Amino acid sequence: MRKVTSSEYASNVSKHAAQYDEKFTLHDSEARPLVDARYKIVVDGKRGITGSASAHGQSEHIRTDAATKLVFQVEQ
Repeated sequence: MRKVTSSEYASNVSKHAAQYDEKFTLHDSEARPLVDARYKIVVDGKRGITGSASAHGQSEHIRTDAATKLVFQVEQ
C-alpha cells in the first residue's frame, strides 16, 4: 500500500466532485481532543492517508464518491 499525504489526497479528489466530504474529531477515552496526534486513515482497505490532528483534534477532510469503510490508526 502506498502512503498518501492528506494534501496529496485532497488534490487528487478535488479534480472531481466528491459525494461524501467529512472530517473527524479524534479524542481520548475522556472525550478530550487528541491535539497534534499523528494518524493514518485506511480508505476501503486500499489507500493510507497520513496526517496530524489539528489544535481541536480534527482530521483533514476525507472525500469519497460513495459510502466507504474508513479505519483510523492513531499513534500514541
